[in-house]
Amino acid sequence: MFTSDSNLVFNPPIQSTTIEALAGNDTLVIIGSGSQDNIIYGESKDELSGAVVADDDRLIVVGSDNNNNIIVGDAANLINNARGGDDLLFIKGDNSDHNKIFGDAEISLSKSSGGDDLLVVFGNDSNDNNIYGDAPLLENNSFGGDDRLEVFGSNNTNNTVSADGILRNSQGGSDSVIIEGDGNNNNTIYGEGEEIENSIAGNDSITIAGEGNIVYGDALKMIGNSQAGNDTLTGSGGVNTFYGDALDLGTSTGGKDTFVVSGGFSDQDGSDGEYNIFKDFRSGEDIIGLAGGITFDDLTFGVNADTTIVSIANTNDVLAWVENTVEGDITILGTDDFILV
Repeated sequence: MFTSDSNLVFNPPIQSTTIEALAGNDTLVIIGSGSQDNIIYGESKDELSGAVVADDDRLIVVGSDNNNNIIVGDAANLINNARGGDDLLFIKGDNSDHNKIFGDAEISLSKSSGGDDLLVVFGNDSNDNNIYGDAPLLENNSFGGDDRLEVFGSNNTNNTVSADGILRNSQGGSDSVIIEGDGNNNNTIYGEGEEIENSIAGNDSITIAGEGNIVYGDALKMIGNSQAGNDTLTGSGGVNTFYGDALDLGTSTGGKDTFVVSGGFSDQDGSDGEYNIFKDFRSGEDIIGLAGGITFDDLTFGVNADTTIVSIANTNDVLAWVENTVEGDITILGTDDFILV
């Protein structure tokens, strides 16, 4: 199915439709019931190649349960200096959605660039969408856009959110990711993508609310001569785990990250509350930001093996567990490791 400028499409004639909006700044609205398996492109199901700039499209998909749509802001492939448009992708489902959402393309190659996109995804229970600000793979001197990704869910969500995508000899954008949810939101968030190889990460801001999320400021794994970004990571609403750079930094260079805390409601053993776990904090490189009116004088420090437990002194509420910050049963954290934000 092909469309032209500013078309409004209700209820595709079958539930497995491929839609190409083609050229022009399009507004495309898909309203279905459940079990939608549509493939939607803001431009083309093929490639955009050469010094072309995709249009700025608005793709809006509203369904109910069990949706498996693929939504692409621009085209299947961006190659040879092509640039994605500055698109809005708005997806609203309910339960058990498995959508794949790409801000620009499915693959970005050969000096192509992503647009500055806004992706907004609403769900409810048991969703495991895959969301990319740019594309699953950016390779051969490609560039990610400066995207904003907003994901809203309820319980038992397992979304995977990559602000850019896997980078190979490429550069990520400076992105903003906001995750809002209640209860068990076991999302995985990457500031770039699952893997970075000989690439430069962007300076990202990631803010999450909910329980059980895991955040990588850059990637799960960094390979070769990669450079991590200077990221700002903020969590609330439950126990969440943060890597400022990556689980496996390898021979790459870490960034100077800011881990933000605002308030905790946990016992010293970490039970029954909300606090952050910082896995790769590096004293002298990274910083812990104190928000919500908390100052350094309000803090007290405990030790558990190699982990410093940062708490509010007059309540014993735990703010963060900061791993690998203990030497000789004494925390190495001091005033220089904290800043007011």
